[in-house]
Amino acid sequence: MREMGEGIKRIFNLMEENDLSKPRLYSNSVWFTVTLFKVKQKDAEINSIDKALAELEEKLNSSEVVKKERSEATLKEWGNIVLPLLLSKFVDCNNKFSNFYLKKEYKIITGDKTPSRAFYGEDVDLVKNASEEYAHLTVYEYFTFPLPLGQELPLPYTQSFFFGVVPLLIEEKMPFHIFHLYCKHCIFNRSNFGKFDYEWQLQINFDQTHYTLKGSQSETTLTKLYHQVPSEAELKAFFDAEAAAHLDFIHKKIGGE
Repeated sequence: MREMGEGIKRIFNLMEENDLSKPRLYSNSVWFTVTLFKVKQKDAEINSIDKALAELEEKLNSSEVVKKERSEATLKEWGNIVLPLLLSKFVDCNNKFSNFYLKKEYKIITGDKTPSRAFYGEDVDLVKNASEEYAHLTVYEYFTFPLPLGQELPLPYTQSFFFGVVPLLIEEKMPFHIFHLYCKHCIFNRSNFGKFDYEWQLQINFDQTHYTLKGSQSETTLTKLYHQVPSEAELKAFFDAEAAAHLDFIHKKIGGE
């Protein structure tokens, strides 16, 4: 066995002396193999580099690293692909609690803090000219689109509002680039537990290279690049956390807290 070991060592030395690629040694508990290569060491390194370069080029050309930046085209694409998914999950999450409240009130909001103007019903089309009519907006102002009490949040209105405020969301002078989906559950409908409401919102921050989802009650966050769509598992975890926060709120209320 010692002689065999010395022989293998000599094989490695001879291959190196002749500038050949190192042998490949494999062993297990039963047998072993030694694979010898006729390829020169430098040729092997060149082939390895060529392969690495080809893999790099393929990676750079793939969608995995195609990073988009905040722009009108990027946000409109986001509004067509990601927004419908978020809206569907947002509404589903709120519908889980429909039996516990008399009604729900939805709002679509962009900006921060104090409202500057509200758009009702059919007037949602007015917001399409928001960037021209309200170019003076500051971070302390926002647009809000409240729906009539009890009315569900429709995708066409939501998208129309979003596309209308895209010019504001990409305005570099605005310190915040935020879009909200808001829901207020009105009047707990079980007797002997008091009348209380619950409100929360899904906040979407549009940064230069990525967007972030944030739940107002659970403070759960989810950050993605603009070319990335949240997976079903990611969305489930995100909205389950918000539903859990809502459930915890109800338990505290009916428990007298």
